[in-house]
Amino acid sequence: MFSLYCVDYAARFGEHSDDVMREYAKLLIHHKIGRIGLRRGINRLRLRASENKFTPNPAEFAELCKPTIQELGIPDLETATHEVREARTTWRHSKTPYPFSHDVCRFIDQRVGYDLYQTSEREWRQRASREYHYLVKQAVAGQLPSFRNALPHKSEPEDNRPMYERLGYKTLSREESRAVIDSVLKRKRTDNTDRGRVGTSRLGPGIAGSSNVSTTTEQMTGSKPE
Repeated sequence: MFSLYCVDYAARFGEHSDDVMREYAKLLIHHKIGRIGLRRGINRLRLRASENKFTPNPAEFAELCKPTIQELGIPDLETATHEVREARTTWRHSKTPYPFSHDVCRFIDQRVGYDLYQTSEREWRQRASREYHYLVKQAVAGQLPSFRNALPHKSEPEDNRPMYERLGYKTLSREESRAVIDSVLKRKRTDNTDRGRVGTSRLGPGIAGSSNVSTTTEQMTGSKPE
């Protein structure tokens, strides 16, 4: 294939062709270029032969085998940042996730999307641009990991118990409730009875049944009765 489409191949490598092919194979393996990528590189080599008939070196040929961002369906930087902005603003309270056009956009949103609220517009665009070019490089090399959504917040099951039970109080049975009510009523009757009595013991002797009335009167008035 190189001999056919590259006019300088035979003159440059000739008898060292096997060693050169091993170097090409080494670079293809290093860049993880499979059969689809190799076929892509050969087709591109044929297309470029009309403008450039010189043999690409192993590194250049490996790049020819890699897909473009258009072939991978990755939007340009401007579109990607617009999607992240839309997801973080107008789509923020939607019940359905934002329909990103590619996982690259989802990764940008996951990594720096929240910074949109924390930094200036200029700084955020710089961060988003760095993430974009890094992720595109990973995607072209076939090393972009599968996107995984962050774990959703695990909400506690709804507690329909009455508030007193949620605070730790016990729900009484019918018999227990009756016993508590009877106890409260009995205590209340006792308190009312005690409140109606006069504490005569504090008034001294002769009161509340004492027969020594004269002594008591004398002690209270300071004079003897007539």
